[in-house]
Amino acid sequence: MICLQDAAVFVDRKPPDVIPFDSLVDLGAEDGFTISLLRAVDFRGGRTLPGAGATRADPKGCASVGWKRMVSLF
Repeated sequence: MICLQDAAVFVDRKPPDVIPFDSLVDLGAEDGFTISLLRAVDFRGGRTLPGAGATRADPKGCASVGWKRMVSLF
């Protein structure tokens, strides 16, 4: 049996207010726990995650990369 599902979903470029800013920064920063773990074990291509180079020196940039990683907008 073959199942195929399609979904049309609109994802805004701006994250919703319910997602904590700090969580987005952590997900976008290269030294964040989640990204470090994914890179260490190369889980599903973790070593080649897009958005490399985001640093905590630019929290808005990290949050943007974190949101893109969260919703796979790369």
